[in-house]
Amino acid sequence: MSNSLTSFSVTSRRERSFSIRPIRPFWTAPCLGYTGRVQLTWQQIVGLFVLAIPIACIARTVVFEEIFREPREWCQNKSKTCHSLMTRKFFYLFTCEYCFSHWVTLFFLIVTGYKLMYADARGYLIAFFSLVFVANFYLNLYSRIRLELTSEKKSIEEKEKKIEKIETELQTSPDGGNGR
Repeated sequence: MSNSLTSFSVTSRRERSFSIRPIRPFWTAPCLGYTGRVQLTWQQIVGLFVLAIPIACIARTVVFEEIFREPREWCQNKSKTCHSLMTRKFFYLFTCEYCFSHWVTLFFLIVTGYKLMYADARGYLIAFFSLVFVANFYLNLYSRIRLELTSEKKSIEEKEKKIEKIETELQTSPDGGNGR
């Protein structure tokens, strides 16, 4: 009885030259930490949704809020007036919330070392695009909520103006608002 680990066979040089070895992609190289297993844990899922919050917050603050207005206006001017295409695109990155979220995500991946599903370089790649997606989902959700609140506020103001107008008409009417 032979064990497959201990048995071997001698082949000629000619037979070995025709053997086909599977070709592995470069990202599966052992030096990149390839394990071959997909591992998705609840900590990774929670980390995805939690780590996307500061990414969205920073991207929103830099691109829209008043505190960064002067640098943003300078970048907007440079993105329109520079002669080189690459220079214009570089400055545009600081005025586009979607574009800027990619750079913020890259910064957070470097700082935290967060990986998603794989322990090798593929984990960084999947984490990068997943974080950008979730962060932009948060940004869009925030924008939609803010828009709805603004429209509700304007609706309430219009109703208050109508009520005030009716009240002033009633007070200035000759019969004192009794309608008789």
